[in-house]
Amino acid sequence: MSSALAVFCAVLVAAYGLSAAARTPPDDISTSSPFALAALGPLGAAGARRGPPVQRDYIVGGSDARPGEFPHQASMQVVLPGWLPWWDAAPQHLCGGALVAARWALTAAHCVLGVPAEAKRVEVVLGVTRLSAARWPWSWWGSHQRIRVRDMLVHEEYVRGIHPHDIALLGLSEAAVESEAVRFARLPHAYEAPAGVASLSGWGSTSEDGDQPVYPDKLQRADFPVIDYAACRAFLDRINQGRYNPLDPSMLCVGHLDAAHLGSCSGDSGGPLVQRQDADDDQAPQTLVGLVSWGLTDCGSQPYPSVLTSVSQHMDWITNKTQQYGKQA
Repeated sequence: MSSALAVFCAVLVAAYGLSAAARTPPDDISTSSPFALAALGPLGAAGARRGPPVQRDYIVGGSDARPGEFPHQASMQVVLPGWLPWWDAAPQHLCGGALVAARWALTAAHCVLGVPAEAKRVEVVLGVTRLSAARWPWSWWGSHQRIRVRDMLVHEEYVRGIHPHDIALLGLSEAAVESEAVRFARLPHAYEAPAGVASLSGWGSTSEDGDQPVYPDKLQRADFPVIDYAACRAFLDRINQGRYNPLDPSMLCVGHLDAAHLGSCSGDSGGPLVQRQDADDDQAPQTLVGLVSWGLTDCGSQPYPSVLTSVSQHMDWITNKTQQYGKQA
């Protein structure tokens, strides 16, 4: 999952008709390989074409998630018009997300801004590891839940692409029901800094080649060490050689700064990074500490952090919005 993004940005522009200015980083960010940056944006039309099974049985450095291992995992999907006026196209996975309450999920702000203008509706799918198991809307076919999104609330200070406060709330039109396959992720205390190892899950590309993404049908997972903010900033300053450093205190870095082949990738955007209360207990509650935001262009091909939005840095915003809109519901 971590470094493939800038080349994929061009794919997003083509897929969604968004302006290049709205998706590319500032001019003073290097756009030359191997350290080109971009947001790990939505999948677009390519998301519907999940090619052959992954040739290596892992995300970029990860592995297949076990059923029920990440019960908070959400798939943010769009429904586009079909060929006939009365027939919708099959839902397409756009981004990841995390269920945090009966009527609320969190994702990346750039995922919301990446919803195609022609989309008929946005939905959240819960309780699946294989996307193909929930391709059609009939929730009685399997244990998954498919719920229409009522509200999409983007952080007011988020601008575009690689930018602080890349976070959004998805308000659900009906309450999600907890089950063996569906659970709420715990939210962290405000402003606490995570440390140690955290687990990331998503359906993003498993390829290190940003030009040739490979999207798995089965949910992938990987464990990442959390990187101290000062160490991450110093690493990026050194890599950028005095050019613009997009890292902000509202962000969180994970990964290895001295090794490749591990990282988030295109399509993982908005996906949850969690820590278990007890790492040895698979049933222990999981705390949501980050949401996938941005990285490099060729996932995991170079030592580079995966950068996420820090959830603890946005707890005041989350609380205020859910209370405000909860009263209006």
